[in-house]
Amino acid sequence: MGGAWFYQSLPGHLQENKNISQKIVIKDRHGQVVRSYSYGDSYDWLALSDMPEDLTELIVLAEDKNFYSHHGIDLKSSLRSVWLNLKEMKVVSGASTITQQVYRQSFSIDRSLVGKLKTIAGSIKVERHYSKNEILEKYLNTLPYAQRLVGVKRAGEVLFGKDLHLLGLSELATLAILPRSPSGLKQRPEKLLKQRNDLLSVYGELKKIPRLEIIMAQKDPISFNHDYSGWDNYHYAKNLFSEKDFLSHISSNGRVETTLDLYLQKEVQAILRTQLKELTKFDVHHGAVMVMDNHQGDVLAYVGSQDVLNTNGGQYDALQLKRQPGSALKPMTFALALIEGHKLSNVLPDIPSYYKTGLGQFLPRNYDQTFSGPRLMREALANSLNLPAVALAQDVGIEDLHTFYKAMGLSLDKDASFYGVGMTLGNIEITPFELIQVYSAFAREGKRITPRFFKDKDVIEVATPLTPHAAYLISDVLSDKIARREEFGENNPFDLPFALSVKTGTSTDFRDNWVVGYNRDFTVVVWVGNTDQRPMKRVSGITGAGPVLRDVTRYLATRFPMRPIPIVSGIKTAEVCALSGHKPGSHCQHTKKELFTDESVPTKTCEWHQEIFVKDCLGPMLDQAVKVSILPDDYQAWVKERPDWSVEDQINRECSFEEKKYQAILATGNFDAVIAKPISGSIYAIDPNIPRSLQKLKLSLSRFHQVKDVKWKHNGRQMKFNSPSIDWPMEKGLHQFEAELEFDNGNRSQTPSIEVKVL
Repeated sequence: MGGAWFYQSLPGHLQENKNISQKIVIKDRHGQVVRSYSYGDSYDWLALSDMPEDLTELIVLAEDKNFYSHHGIDLKSSLRSVWLNLKEMKVVSGASTITQQVYRQSFSIDRSLVGKLKTIAGSIKVERHYSKNEILEKYLNTLPYAQRLVGVKRAGEVLFGKDLHLLGLSELATLAILPRSPSGLKQRPEKLLKQRNDLLSVYGELKKIPRLEIIMAQKDPISFNHDYSGWDNYHYAKNLFSEKDFLSHISSNGRVETTLDLYLQKEVQAILRTQLKELTKFDVHHGAVMVMDNHQGDVLAYVGSQDVLNTNGGQYDALQLKRQPGSALKPMTFALALIEGHKLSNVLPDIPSYYKTGLGQFLPRNYDQTFSGPRLMREALANSLNLPAVALAQDVGIEDLHTFYKAMGLSLDKDASFYGVGMTLGNIEITPFELIQVYSAFAREGKRITPRFFKDKDVIEVATPLTPHAAYLISDVLSDKIARREEFGENNPFDLPFALSVKTGTSTDFRDNWVVGYNRDFTVVVWVGNTDQRPMKRVSGITGAGPVLRDVTRYLATRFPMRPIPIVSGIKTAEVCALSGHKPGSHCQHTKKELFTDESVPTKTCEWHQEIFVKDCLGPMLDQAVKVSILPDDYQAWVKERPDWSVEDQINRECSFEEKKYQAILATGNFDAVIAKPISGSIYAIDPNIPRSLQKLKLSLSRFHQVKDVKWKHNGRQMKFNSPSIDWPMEKGLHQFEAELEFDNGNRSQTPSIEVKVL
């Protein structure tokens, strides 16, 4: 029905003063009110018969207890008010009836003496033309609350986060008192509490409510929602209004049907606020999250800021701010390489190398400041290694990469030479709103989806150069929990019980932290940082945006299926050498399964693994064939810095044993039980600027094959780990490690001990 009935039904000579603007009510996909607007105010109309009886009676009791007996003017109350005001020589009491308030608000009449007389005359006319129920319905729907909230329905939803019928007696009494004490929201909570309890006492006696029930209601604390201003969805609404065709989506009754899921929206807001409280100690103060349905592009959640009222940058919509995405762009470089003929089994160099950019030469480094040598493409992407990504960008060519990025949907305002190979490390500026669209293409076989804010808007797909094969292969890598554990550890936020492809990104000097997660049905983007571009204190994707993505997707999983990206036709699995990525040879001791297109399965046999016959290997006259890994020439400079990879060191590990150890090895028949990493005698230092949870030392055996069980020992005491490769949380001091192995054939072996020092 709405409020227009009041103006349309007034006598003709009074209608000249009306000032009616169309009321706009934004609804979510389930019909919940997101925001409402009417000449600057926020309300939604509710019939009197649909309101709780306790609420209407409490408000009448609080505002105009003689409402049903007077004819617009409460003479007794007016005389009492005049006497009190004269006695105190100031205004301490008003006597406006509900009818007078309705008339004054409807025609914006001031509170001067002339205005008072106009209001009295007008209220008498209103009483002649309308029933008490019609007047009360108008009053309850236009009753002003604090923070531009209008009407009891909207006030209840915003202040308490509930439908009116779910409010308790104490909350209904608070709604009845608030219009006369709006400052009680913040400045005068004690006075508000007293007024509420006094009203409950009177109401209890009037309605003969059991005294115990009233006492319990009076003991309820007054508690409002975090955002009682109603600004929680401000950035979302602002984006709706900015849509060029916004007016075409407003129905005849002022409703706007959107794709938003208000339940999800509120949960996302709460998750973001909770995580940002934890990150305050790392000088992180702002964040943003968007959730999009991958099938139609429906915007299910849009949180541009965790607190719009935060004047220290919270008013900015971070989903629309251009920032550097860091490693979040690497998957596109790898995708272009796959399209151009590379394979996930191709080897990329993680070794020191200089590259040209628009600003000169630079030496990229990984997050952990180390170099790990030859890496398969899957490992390099899953662990977000910088040097392999830059080498790949150089290989595909910066001009082609620049063109590919733009075709994927990124707005690049400079040419390729300006960015150089640094494009793959995210040295460009984009918005999270752009990035979520780009990633939707990986979930949709290369077709990007345009975010859809309105339920009645057409679904818009945009073709990209991303092929279905490349999209699927990249998605598989980003969902590979095993492959990414080297960088992110075993217990990271992305080890989830459902399918999710994940990519993090951190910009230069830790100014921005991103994470994108997607599967068949949803894409989620999270950004945390500071809107004034102040650096954070070494916040990574694991500690910054990652926990937000984890909690948002966990909530999604409680309501919706979380399905993996469906495999596309023409993809097959083949076994490759774990080091070279080639077809396994007879000397390859470690292999792994990899995905390929039908025509790209490797046919070249591995030559990196060879067998060398060593004289007197295990003792006098005991010769031995030793398997060694010989890396290509491009890696020899790196090998010189890593003696454990030299052929000589590999032979020494197999052949140089003390007599007692030699006898034990002969007894077991296993000659490969040594700790390969770290090198004994190594010294490490704990960085005070990096969270201790991220500072781990990787211990690994030289051979993983045919190992059934591993018992690691630290300073003589058995550890809980039982994997051939573990991440040990570093502690200061001198540490000794060794491992006992049980093989598939039942034999056992113990490694020589190693010693490391942590400063």
